[in-house]
Amino acid sequence: MEKRKKELEATIGKLSRPIWAQIEEKCFVKFGIDCPYYHGGKYNGKAVLKLLNSADEVMQEVKQHLIEHVTAENRCPNLEVEEVASMFSNVFLVFDSVFSLAQTPAGLLTPEKEEKATQSLSTAMKLWRELDLPHTPKIHVMEDHFLFQLSSYKGLGDYSEDFVEQAH
Repeated sequence: MEKRKKELEATIGKLSRPIWAQIEEKCFVKFGIDCPYYHGGKYNGKAVLKLLNSADEVMQEVKQHLIEHVTAENRCPNLEVEEVASMFSNVFLVFDSVFSLAQTPAGLLTPEKEEKATQSLSTAMKLWRELDLPHTPKIHVMEDHFLFQLSSYKGLGDYSEDFVEQAH
């Protein structure tokens, strides 16, 4: 998989933008996942929640689109498309679990939920790395600060994102 990835990186710039636009238009919009103009054309929280809540179905659509509409010489083999789509689906599902646990109201996080959050975040970060996704500031906060804040407040559901980011 690594060799094929390096081979494709040479041409990915030429191919990725139109393919990504097709995925957004043909797969994401079907699930109400869009980039609102008022958010700079980027995905906002509502869109991401829709993606997380429909991860399996969305990634099934993406996989099908890639296999049926992108020529074989411009993408990975079918098996690899299926594997990577499954990995993305898994990382979305695990992060959905983490974010759901984060919504526990302050003071109500049980030791069982805290342990589940710890395990889920560990799994999410492992999957993130396996997909070789970028280590963005939000991923840094999740990996290095989220569990401390979740444990300190015994839930973060009562706090806004600004509060959590300010505490960082």
